[in-house]
Amino acid sequence: MFPSRAAVLGLLVPLTLLAACQQPPPTPAPAPSFRCTPEAGGDEYDCSQAQHDEMVSKDTLYAEAEAVFRKFFAEDVRISQAVGASRQATPMLLETATGRLPEGRSMHPLPGQRRAPKAQGPSR
Repeated sequence: MFPSRAAVLGLLVPLTLLAACQQPPPTPAPAPSFRCTPEAGGDEYDCSQAQHDEMVSKDTLYAEAEAVFRKFFAEDVRISQAVGASRQATPMLLETATGRLPEGRSMHPLPGQRRAPKAQGPSR
């Protein structure tokens, strides 16, 4: 025989209420995400930790290069504006420059100065 409708409803209603009262399982915390910015500028995007670390490393190198250039430029401006300035490279120019300086600036040190060591890099 089939169970009566009252018996089925009597069993179904408490089970439905029990299911509705249960809390959903907690969602796991999202994995830490990294945001990168393109070198040429633009909108940030999601990236991996390795990509983020590479971006931070490049930003650090850029900041160092900018600081050296600003130091070189400030010294070059100072020499250019000095009355009776020598056309010889100063210790600051030798410290911040590698290779040849623009025409009119000599890479030869003044008497008594030591030459800055050349940077090691790929040969061309």
